Amino acid sequence: MTIGEKIKELREKKGLSQRALSLKCDISNATISRIEQDAVYPELETLIKIAKALQVDIDIFLKYYSPQRDDISPYFSMIARGAKNLTQTEQETLLKYAKEAFPNFSKDNENL
Repeated sequence: MTIGEKIKELREKKGLSQRALSLKCDISNATISRIEQDAVYPELETLIKIAKALQVDIDIFLKYYSPQRDDISPYFSMIARGAKNLTQTEQETLLKYAKEAFPNFSKDNENL
């Protein structure tokens, strides 16, 4: 399962249309559609908005990322630098995933 598929699954379980989700998180309907189709990978800020709109913890999505994708690593770098809008618990959870997924992450970010 991908992050897009998980977002779609959660949205449907909540009984929301793509349009309703887009309104709840102030993201265009087209963007929600493209994320669910895995045509685009959501930026961290977008993922946070979607998680809040679906009333789930952001870490639920990171269980479905592909370790082969290089584009997940910027998420973790942003978290390590104290990304806005995340609780301490969310930051710690994401850093845990970063360290598991990217063995060199800790070495690369020692001075953060």
